[in-house]
Amino acid sequence: MRKLEFLGKGGFAAVFKVSYEGHILALKQVSKTANYKSSSDVNAAKNEIKVHNSIISSYDSVKASCKNPKVIEYGYDNICKLLYNNSDNKDIWLGFELGGHTLNKLCFNIKGSFNGGARI
Repeated sequence: MRKLEFLGKGGFAAVFKVSYEGHILALKQVSKTANYKSSSDVNAAKNEIKVHNSIISSYDSVKASCKNPKVIEYGYDNICKLLYNNSDNKDIWLGFELGGHTLNKLCFNIKGSFNGGARI
Protein backbone atom coordinates (compact mmCIF):
# COMPACT_ATOMS: atom_id res chain seq x y z
CA MET A 1 0.00 0.00 0.00
CA ARG A 2 1.34 3.41 -0.96
CA LYS A 3 0.09 6.73 0.42
CA LEU A 4 -0.50 9.24 -2.35
CA GLU A 5 -1.85 12.23 -0.42
CA PHE A 6 -3.47 13.34 2.81
CA LEU A 7 -7.19 14.00 2.21
CA GLY A 8 -8.22 15.29 5.62
CA LYS A 9 -9.25 14.48 9.15
CA GLY A 10 -12.76 13.52 10.13
CA GLY A 11 -14.48 12.90 13.42
CA PHE A 12 -12.38 9.90 14.37
CA ALA A 13 -9.81 9.26 11.64
CA ALA A 14 -7.20 10.72 9.34
CA VAL A 15 -7.95 9.93 5.70
CA PHE A 16 -5.40 9.32 2.96
CA LYS A 17 -5.64 8.66 -0.75
CA VAL A 18 -3.71 5.41 -1.33
CA SER A 19 -2.84 2.99 -4.07
CA TYR A 20 -3.55 -0.64 -3.14
CA GLU A 21 -3.37 -3.64 -5.49
CA GLY A 22 -4.13 -1.50 -8.54
CA HIS A 23 -6.99 0.41 -6.88
CA ILE A 24 -7.17 3.95 -5.53
CA LEU A 25 -8.78 3.98 -2.07
CA ALA A 26 -9.68 6.42 0.67
CA LEU A 27 -7.89 4.91 3.67
CA LYS A 28 -9.04 5.85 7.17
CA GLN A 29 -6.37 5.56 9.87
CA VAL A 30 -7.86 5.27 13.38
CA SER A 31 -5.39 5.55 16.26
CA LYS A 32 -5.55 2.95 19.04
CA THR A 33 -3.28 4.87 21.44
CA ALA A 34 -4.24 4.54 25.10
CA ASN A 35 -6.51 7.47 25.94
CA TYR A 36 -10.25 8.08 26.24
CA LYS A 37 -10.60 9.74 22.82
CA SER A 38 -8.89 6.91 20.97
CA SER A 39 -11.04 4.35 22.78
CA SER A 40 -14.20 6.06 21.46
CA ASP A 41 -12.54 6.36 18.01
CA VAL A 42 -11.84 2.61 17.97
CA ASN A 43 -15.48 1.93 18.91
CA ALA A 44 -16.64 4.28 16.13
CA ALA A 45 -14.45 2.43 13.58
CA LYS A 46 -15.77 -0.97 14.73
CA ASN A 47 -19.34 0.35 14.50
CA GLU A 48 -18.69 1.67 11.00
CA ILE A 49 -17.57 -1.81 9.91
CA LYS A 50 -20.65 -3.42 11.52
CA VAL A 51 -23.07 -0.93 9.93
CA HIS A 52 -21.42 -1.31 6.54
CA ASN A 53 -21.59 -5.11 6.72
CA SER A 54 -25.21 -4.94 7.87
CA ILE A 55 -26.17 -2.68 4.95
CA ILE A 56 -24.47 -5.01 2.48
CA SER A 57 -26.08 -8.18 3.82
CA SER A 58 -29.53 -6.53 4.01
CA TYR A 59 -29.23 -5.16 0.49
CA ASP A 60 -27.99 -8.48 -0.90
CA SER A 61 -31.01 -10.24 0.66
CA VAL A 62 -33.46 -7.72 -0.81
CA LYS A 63 -31.74 -7.82 -4.19
CA ALA A 64 -31.90 -11.63 -4.33
CA SER A 65 -35.63 -11.72 -3.66
CA CYS A 66 -36.75 -8.50 -5.35
CA LYS A 67 -38.47 -8.34 -8.72
CA ASN A 68 -38.51 -4.52 -8.81
CA PRO A 69 -35.45 -3.24 -10.73
CA LYS A 70 -35.80 0.24 -9.16
CA VAL A 71 -34.93 -1.17 -5.72
CA ILE A 72 -31.83 -2.79 -7.15
CA GLU A 73 -30.90 0.30 -9.20
CA TYR A 74 -30.92 2.70 -6.23
CA GLY A 75 -29.52 0.37 -3.59
CA TYR A 76 -25.92 -0.25 -2.71
CA ASP A 77 -24.38 1.59 -5.67
CA ASN A 78 -24.71 4.89 -3.78
CA ILE A 79 -22.57 3.75 -0.84
CA CYS A 80 -18.75 3.75 -0.87
CA LYS A 81 -17.81 0.12 -0.43
CA LEU A 82 -15.44 -1.01 2.30
CA LEU A 83 -12.75 -2.88 0.34
CA TYR A 84 -10.05 -3.32 2.98
CA ASN A 85 -9.78 -3.42 6.74
CA ASN A 86 -6.91 -4.35 8.98
CA SER A 87 -5.38 -3.44 12.31
CA ASP A 88 -2.10 -3.56 14.15
CA ASN A 89 -1.03 -2.59 17.67
CA LYS A 90 -1.30 1.15 16.92
CA ASP A 91 -4.03 1.63 14.31
CA ILE A 92 -7.17 0.37 12.59
CA TRP A 93 -7.18 0.82 8.81
CA LEU A 94 -10.39 1.06 6.73
CA GLY A 95 -10.07 1.26 2.94
CA PHE A 96 -13.11 2.57 1.05
CA GLU A 97 -13.82 3.30 -2.58
CA LEU A 98 -12.70 6.83 -3.25
CA GLY A 99 -15.78 9.02 -3.58
CA GLY A 100 -16.27 12.58 -4.75
CA HIS A 101 -16.72 14.83 -1.72
CA THR A 102 -16.66 14.39 2.03
CA LEU A 103 -20.00 14.02 3.76
CA ASN A 104 -19.40 17.30 5.63
CA LYS A 105 -18.90 19.19 2.36
CA LEU A 106 -22.09 17.72 0.92
CA CYS A 107 -24.22 18.33 4.02
CA PHE A 108 -22.99 21.65 5.34
CA ASN A 109 -22.18 25.04 3.91
CA ILE A 110 -19.42 26.18 6.26
CA LYS A 111 -18.78 29.92 6.15
CA GLY A 112 -15.78 31.80 7.45
CA SER A 113 -12.05 31.34 7.44
CA PHE A 114 -10.04 28.71 9.27
CA ASN A 115 -6.45 28.61 10.46
CA GLY A 116 -5.00 25.45 12.00
CA GLY A 117 -8.46 23.88 12.25
CA ALA A 118 -9.93 26.81 14.20
CA ARG A 119 -12.38 29.40 12.92
CA ILE A 120 -10.85 32.89 12.76
